[in-house]
Amino acid sequence: TDNMTANRFNILWALAQSFTDHGNYQKAERIWRRIIETTAKLFGDHHQYTVSALHELATSVSRQGRPKEAENHLRQVLEVHV
Repeated sequence: TDNMTANRFNILWALAQSFTDHGNYQKAERIWRRIIETTAKLFGDHHQYTVSALHELATSVSRQGRPKEAENHLRQVLEVHV
């Protein structure tokens, strides 16, 4: 049901954020990618959930030493806000 989907989404978001906060960027990256894939399908590429998760993904990949990939993700975020 929709309530279960919302709860699952909230749990995944909290888990990804926790991994990010504790420096486990690889695990966070996998979850952010999953969230982005799901929210893009459900709400579209320009929805605030998708864009926010994309921003979080950029943080995760940047902190793993992949600044060019992070920059590409941030450019996508900016495209939505411009």
